[in-house]
Amino acid sequence: MNGSIVMIASYGGPYGGNFIPSLIAYDEAVKSLGYRTVYIFPEFACKYDWTGQMRSVADRVYFIPYHQYTWDNVKRIRKICKDENAVLMYSRMTGWDITARLAMPRLPLIWHMELGLDLKSRRQRLKYWIKYRILGFGKTYHIAVSDKTCDVINSLKAKHRCEWIPNAINTDRLDVREEIPFEKPVKLLTFAYLPEIKGFDIALDSCEILNKDKIEYILLASAQQPTYEYIEQRYGRDVPGWLRLIPPTNDISELFDETDILLCPSRSEGLSFANIEGLYSGLPVVYSDIPGNKVLADFKSTYSFESCNHVQLSEKIMECVKNRISAKEQRFNRKIVEEKYTMPVWTERICNYMHKLLSETKNKGSK
Repeated sequence: MNGSIVMIASYGGPYGGNFIPSLIAYDEAVKSLGYRTVYIFPEFACKYDWTGQMRSVADRVYFIPYHQYTWDNVKRIRKICKDENAVLMYSRMTGWDITARLAMPRLPLIWHMELGLDLKSRRQRLKYWIKYRILGFGKTYHIAVSDKTCDVINSLKAKHRCEWIPNAINTDRLDVREEIPFEKPVKLLTFAYLPEIKGFDIALDSCEILNKDKIEYILLASAQQPTYEYIEQRYGRDVPGWLRLIPPTNDISELFDETDILLCPSRSEGLSFANIEGLYSGLPVVYSDIPGNKVLADFKSTYSFESCNHVQLSEKIMECVKNRISAKEQRFNRKIVEEKYTMPVWTERICNYMHKLLSETKNKGSK
């Protein structure tokens, strides 16, 4: 073996979703390149079942306390990298980007941006300028899941250019539907675990319009603690009868099978797994026109509305119901997903990128 590639992933979701299957596919590909696989996860994630899956495939898995910026974690990551003869670090979910950079300043490091970047405010511009221009020093390389996020990172003039590599979905966990009848009440699904970022309030405002006279639309919201807190603050005990909060589930097909239309009213997004999964499953999607959602325009039966415009969102939902997605459109969407967003496509791109990076850094070091 040629040493190890250490992934520092600040992932702490209760379910593996698409992320853990992508790591399992990645693990196999990295070993095929001749490197050992090592992972660092937050300590609190030990209680989740997906950690057992990672232990079964990885060469080594470590858990450290989840603190984003502490000297203790700098030292922990440094020790792991040295003990495991790391040749490359790979930071996922952004939480430990800077900590990993400080831990091993001379080692090549990939920062993989999963989210959208908002540079509208002066504070945000300064924050990310410091991160990418100053703290992203030396051999810090960049991947973004959205082409627009990639452009934003490159506009900050980081030392190394960012490359766009879209995320992938695990199609094995999805059911495929042919034609959706749209019986009343129409069921809308949105993911609302971070209400402000995911635009949950926009979806609620829209549904209040749609259900003004009678309940014709049900809003299914995949919820976590912040969602429940937001609903308590907004409605108190007077929760609308058309709203159903659903606990997190790893069985995404169960949600999609109950759904007629997928909503993505996000204020900020990288490349949403859920949108691509929904399209593969056969659902139409109504989405905000933020940069991270731009790729949805490539698909059939996707409807864009002006971000934060809840009136326009309600209009697009009604337009979606009126037009109804066809089997031909569903198959068209599925073909795009298979060509661009599946695990084999993603792992090939990631491994080609890492192989090129390691070859370049090795050649520079030998000069």
